[in-house]
Amino acid sequence: MQIYLSKNSKKLKMLKLTKILNFFILPVSFYLVHVFLDMVFDIYAKFPNFANVMHFSGGIILAFTFFPLLNYMNKEGFLKLNRLMKFVFVISLILSVAVFWEFYEFAMDYFFNVNWQPSLADTMGDLFLGMIGGIITGLIFFRKK
Repeated sequence: MQIYLSKNSKKLKMLKLTKILNFFILPVSFYLVHVFLDMVFDIYAKFPNFANVMHFSGGIILAFTFFPLLNYMNKEGFLKLNRLMKFVFVISLILSVAVFWEFYEFAMDYFFNVNWQPSLADTMGDLFLGMIGGIITGLIFFRKK
């Protein structure tokens, strides 16, 4: 399956949907591991600080997803970003995903009373850890050409 995106040159530029979806194998696998550890081993009840590790790791995983995806999109001519703008864009994407994740946790608390967000400090800490994980990994990508 192919998506037609722009007519920047004589021939039509295309990005393959399957190629784009392959970039998301890592974060989806990470999410499935998270669900497995929670459902089977009740890992968060046994190790309360494990959530911090998961949020930090989530930022890292998203950076490892979005940087190669943007590199692919640059290579295909869909968008042109310099290194600094790519870094800012990726951190923005990571923070957006982190915010939506916290919305998800809030909804689970609200509808199912699972107590995933015991306090505002927990939510802010989760967002901070995801951001820091993404920034550290992003700086590694930023330094590499």
